[in-house]
Parts: sequence; structure tokens; C-alpha cells
Amino acid sequence: DSTIHVDISEFDRVGLEEDANVLFDKGIASRDILEYLWDHDQTEFFIDLMKRTMLMSAYPENRFLIPSLLKDNTEMTFDKSCTIDFSESFLPNGLFQRLVCLCVEYVSRKSATEKASMSKHHASFSDFAGQEVELLEDPNRQAILFSCSDIDAVIPIINSMLLKINSNVLGGRLKWKVLIDGKKFQSEKALEIQSPTLDIDVFLESL
Repeated sequence: DSTIHVDISEFDRVGLEEDANVLFDKGIASRDILEYLWDHDQTEFFIDLMKRTMLMSAYPENRFLIPSLLKDNTEMTFDKSCTIDFSESFLPNGLFQRLVCLCVEYVSRKSATEKASMSKHHASFSDFAGQEVELLEDPNRQAILFSCSDIDAVIPIINSMLLKINSNVLGGRLKWKVLIDGKKFQSEKALEIQSPTLDIDVFLESL
């Protein structure tokens, strides 16, 4: 939770003040601070568990992104080109953060030059399937907005990720539709999906 109060002096005493500041300011955890928080007990187990439940993703320099700790960016501007509308069911807390986790894992496997920018309700990627992609969670509209130049190239991947989250975490209860300018998006290519039942690593490699 990005609103929790943290006593940084506790981390300063063990030489982890900088790591703690990065974790609670940017949602990026070093392995050292995870070892300390989990008392060096079963760290690999907890990392694997959080990655498989899509609460954490690998990040460069042997670090980990935890999107639930990202802070809000109230000054952000956004030019949407597409809407993923969840109003027929609901947009649950944590879904956007899990989607960001999968996106980060995906681009880290596909691009060595990816530059990502993230906050609590927003993420942008410079090389997502060869596209500049921007995502914005809009809880008031029960929607995720996104912008990219080639919808056909991106929708199959995002749709597969949502199916994965829906299958693994939400018991298949989630419903959504993709809209462009208020009209339902139709494309055979966009409706191609990968099996959401795959192991998370196999799933990401299959995209």
C-alpha cells in the first residue's frame, strides 16, 4: 500500500536507508531489502509466490517492481486511443497493478532498451511489441485507457494478460470489452489469445 507510514530510521540502522527510500518512493525493491524484511527466511519462495500471483515483477539490476507501492501522479496528462471497459462487471482493486507486472515482465524479455515510466494509476513503455504504449487506470469509469499507434499489435497481448489475471486471480468472473471512439473494436487478429492456464513463465514466453 503506497499510503503506509514507514520509519526509515529502522532501515538506516542496518545500512538500507537508500534501498528503503527507493522502495517506498518508486516501488522498486532491492534483494537486500527483501532479505531484511523477510528476515532472510524463504526469500526465494516469497519472491516466486509474488511473481506468480502477479504482485511483483523482475526489474533491471537484480531488483523487483512492486506496483502496489507506486505513488500517484496527479500531474500526468494522457491522450487515449482505446478503452478497455469493465462496466459490465467491475474493475477490481489490484487488477491494474497486476497488468503492469505482466507488462514489465513481458517487455523485459522482449527488449533490452525498454524505458518505462510508472505511477499508481499509470504506466508507459517505449518499446512494447515495437510500440510506444501508455496505460491509465480510470476507476471512476471502471476502465483502463491506453494509447498506441497500432491497436492490432497490442490488443492481443493486453487481452491475453487480462485473461491470465482473470483465470488465475478472479476465478473467471471479470468481463470487459475494447472500445475505440465508443464503438466495440472488432479484429480477428485482436481476438487471438494464448491459453491463460499456462505457467506464468511459459505464458509470457508464448506472447
